[in-house]
Amino acid sequence: SACHPFFTGEMKFVDRQGRVDKFIKKRATAEAIAKAKKTAKKAVQKVSEPVKSYKQILKEQQEALKQDKNLNKTDAVAKPAPDKTADKKN
Repeated sequence: SACHPFFTGEMKFVDRQGRVDKFIKKRATAEAIAKAKKTAKKAVQKVSEPVKSYKQILKEQQEALKQDKNLNKTDAVAKPAPDKTADKKN
């Protein structure tokens, strides 16, 4: 039984319009672009500060609030209360 020559390998596939070459070029450029994006992303990650957990962020905010409260208390102690009797005029 004789099979079709294209499937037996006797007949060679000829790409007259260059479709295979175009595909190979597109794939190569896409891989190059993807590689460039990946290296750029890695560079940005190295430069950026480390990711903090939610717990760390809350702790920092609580410490900042405590410092603000302490500053407000020291300001209240440092400033004497205004004399109310001096404000009244008869």
